Amino acid sequence: MTVLTRRKLLKGAAAAGVAGIGLSALGKVAGWAAAPEPLVLKTTSIEARLMDAGPTRNVLTYGEAGPPPMIRMRKGEAFAARLINGIDDPTTIHWHGIRVPNKMDGVPFLVVTV
Repeated sequence: MTVLTRRKLLKGAAAAGVAGIGLSALGKVAGWAAAPEPLVLKTTSIEARLMDAGPTRNVLTYGEAGPPPMIRMRKGEAFAARLINGIDDPTTIHWHGIRVPNKMDGVPFLVVTV
């Protein structure tokens, strides 16, 4: 964890003032940054055409229609998400490709659901 010292704060303030840039740049120079705005994921049940036979009802997705969003990030980049349960059943999110604490990785019957 980076410690914010008086020297780093003054150095960052000087850099921000000279360059005319905002608080986010000050944070980067000082070694800290504000938490990112969370990506809001709302579960919903839609009707989708998954096969040629016709539409399938009660397909779980995030958002108004279509497949769930693909989220791409750079290594070390901060990320926040907020799950809103828009269906009648308990739900979780299971993250693929990233390491998260078990309590935040939706594995049914192993973690608390929302």
